[in-house]
Amino acid sequence: MTAAPPAPRTETLVRERLLPAARSIPRVCLIAAPAGYGKTVLLHQMTARLGMPGRIASARGWGDDGDVDDAVRSLPRPAYLAVDDLHELEGSRTEAEVLQLVERGPDDLKLVLATRAAPAANLSRLRANGELWDVAADDLRFRSWEVDQVFRDVWRDRLTSSEVATLTRRTGGWAACLQLFHLATSGRGSAHRAVALSSLRGSSAVTAAYLTQNVLDGLPPDLRSFLVQTAVLRTLTPDACDELTGRAGSVRALEELERRRLLERSVDRAAWRCPRVLRTHLESVLVEDAGPEAPARWLAAATILERRRSVADAVHAYLRAGEIGGAVRLLNRHGPAVADAAGADLVEEASCGDPWLVLASARWLRAQGRADDAIAAYRRAEDASKGASASAVSAAERRALSCWLDPLEQPPRGWSGALRSSLSQRPLRPPEVDDPAHAEMARGFAALARGEVAEAERSLAAASSDGDASPPATLASRVGLAAALVLGADDRGVDVAERAAEEAEVLDLSWLVRLARAVVGASGPPGRPRPHFDDPLGRILSSLLDGIGALRRGETAPRSFDDAVTESHRLGLVALEAWARAGQA
Repeated sequence: MTAAPPAPRTETLVRERLLPAARSIPRVCLIAAPAGYGKTVLLHQMTARLGMPGRIASARGWGDDGDVDDAVRSLPRPAYLAVDDLHELEGSRTEAEVLQLVERGPDDLKLVLATRAAPAANLSRLRANGELWDVAADDLRFRSWEVDQVFRDVWRDRLTSSEVATLTRRTGGWAACLQLFHLATSGRGSAHRAVALSSLRGSSAVTAAYLTQNVLDGLPPDLRSFLVQTAVLRTLTPDACDELTGRAGSVRALEELERRRLLERSVDRAAWRCPRVLRTHLESVLVEDAGPEAPARWLAAATILERRRSVADAVHAYLRAGEIGGAVRLLNRHGPAVADAAGADLVEEASCGDPWLVLASARWLRAQGRADDAIAAYRRAEDASKGASASAVSAAERRALSCWLDPLEQPPRGWSGALRSSLSQRPLRPPEVDDPAHAEMARGFAALARGEVAEAERSLAAASSDGDASPPATLASRVGLAAALVLGADDRGVDVAERAAEEAEVLDLSWLVRLARAVVGASGPPGRPRPHFDDPLGRILSSLLDGIGALRRGETAPRSFDDAVTESHRLGLVALEAWARAGQA
């Protein structure tokens, strides 16, 4: 078996969101995640942030008799004790001594623990008392802007915005997988990088050895077998896993895998999901283990999912089983629901040409900011549709997008067209929107374009909390609210933008992620990278925010405003052109 490369070393990338101020660090800091998530790096960064004497011990060398009490007594006070790889001590006397410090340690001793599995301590009491800083795998996961930053600033390897988004999505931001991708592609050109990115959709030589040796080989045989068997389910519920495996008690396996940080639990606590890069590897292991029987495993999953009305997941399983007929049958009955719920997995892997899946693909491309590709996909959906429903939806969404790219395109009815018309009028007037769910959002953006910041804040704050609006619209309102706060010199704007970027990342709304980061950059120090946009509206907004940020710092940014003037004038967006010309002045 090929030796797995080492986990990444990213000491020079300090992610401030993971490091509270020294005075805010509680008594116990727990960093729990699978191998290769950067736990050791964060442990060292966190202890350096403490600004006090202490000791860092590796559990691998501490053994069953680590003399924890002696180590603690030898430290001055206040001090810290950091233990890396605590999972290596599981069940030992040394672990019991460390956990006793966790639950009843002195106030002047801070503990920083890195482990692959949550320890058997009363963590809920510590959380309730404010004594615990809990960093989980999802916290350690690299966000798309952090992927961009680590490749550019640490590894000196520039990726395009599309490559960053794809790599983040397919690796789940798993630090070791990012490092392995870098090692496999550095200096080898964009064509080789494209092949390596494509390989991450299936069996990937880039990550297979690492995940096998550092994740799967360390599991008890029953848990490993459970993970492989259930890899055909994108969402894991106890009942579905019981039915698929033919054994009761799946909930215990799911909870143990959650404790080992290999599964993430849903917000409603009813289901679990496996990180995408690990699930992709598990699917490859399943194909290797099952051989010709592998399609039957996906077909069994599809039948279970269809019966449980998990339609989008059932379509995905039918397609993986090679049962195109089953997927098309479900799409004919539930096409709109699948188009609404389809995630990147389904969109990237679907090849049956069904109009509802093509529509889902167009929506996904639109969310990535790939406007030209999205319009082409919308046209394919219109051409592929044999019924009026999918064709009409595709045509309406295509026109709503096209009017932002072509000044000759007539803006359609709806909030998007109304806002487009509003930004092109002299004098500027509020948009007339019939859709109540998105009316406040459109009015808020129009007010922001007119420079009426207080009115924009009110409208966008209301829109961002409107339960009837779609999630993308809600997040767009939140990004707009952040921009209004930043323009009004309100310090809350950065926090609102940061949280919006996090939520947009979860929903795979790459365009909104980049726009939120542009808002953050407008209020931050110089030197922040400017997000790259492929579409003209994104370029205009990014240029304006970049220029405004420079002016706020007492600098000049004529190139940013020049770019915004050129693009906004070409599109007839007179409101944005006015902002850009004011910046030039």
